[in-house]
Amino acid sequence: MQCLSTVPSTEHLADSLPLMHYLDRAAVATVPAMPGSSLLRTALDALGLGLLLVDAAGRALLANRAARALCQPGSLMGLAGPQLSLRPADQDRLAVALRAAQRGLRSMLVLRQGRQCLSVGVLPMQDGDHPHLVAMLVMGPSASMRGLALQFFSQAHQLTMAESAVLAALCDGQRPAEVAASAGVAVCTVRSQITAIRSKTQSASIGHLMQQVSGLPPIAPKSLADHCQT
Repeated sequence: MQCLSTVPSTEHLADSLPLMHYLDRAAVATVPAMPGSSLLRTALDALGLGLLLVDAAGRALLANRAARALCQPGSLMGLAGPQLSLRPADQDRLAVALRAAQRGLRSMLVLRQGRQCLSVGVLPMQDGDHPHLVAMLVMGPSASMRGLALQFFSQAHQLTMAESAVLAALCDGQRPAEVAASAGVAVCTVRSQITAIRSKTQSASIGHLMQQVSGLPPIAPKSLADHCQT
C-alpha cells in the first residue's frame, strides 16, 4: 500500500493517527503513518464510510471519524482500547476473515443483533514494508449518516419537506399505507407525493427511485458528535 511509510518518531505519529490515544507507546513504534497525513486524514474523515486498518490480531492501527463513531461501546463492533470487540461468535468470524485476508482473499461480515445490522467488508492490505498491516475493514454508513446524504438528495431535487419525509419513510421500508398512517393523512395524499417525487427525480418507478438513493455518496457530517449510534 504505497500511501503508508514508516515514521521514526512517535511525536509525528501521534499527529498522524486519529486512533492514537488508544495505543500504548510500545504499539506506537510499530504503527505506520501517512505522508501528507493532514490532507489524507481530512479526506478520509469526510467520508461517511467507516475505515479501519487492522493487524492479524484485530488491533486497530488507524480509524477515520466514521469508524470511531460506528465503533462506540455497545455497538455490534466496538473498540476496547485498540482491540476490536465483538460478540464471541462474530469475533471468531472476524478471525477467519483476517486469516483469509492474509491469503489475499476478500470477504464480508454481516453482524446482526435484534434490529441492528452492520455490514463489514474485509479487504487485504498486505505490504512488505508494513508486516503488521493485514486488512482494511470498510463499514457502511449509519442510519444518521445515510439521512444526511438523503437530505442533500432532497435539496438537489427541490423536494418539499413533506415529500422529503415520504422519501425517508420509503427508504426505511414503509409502504404508502404505513406512511399515511404515520403522518395522519390519506393514502391518496401519499401516493400524490410519491408521484411528485418520482417526477422531480426523473424516476420511472419507486424501484428506480430506490436505486438512485442506494447510489448516494457516503457523506459524513461536519461533526460526528450527534452521529455515534448506528
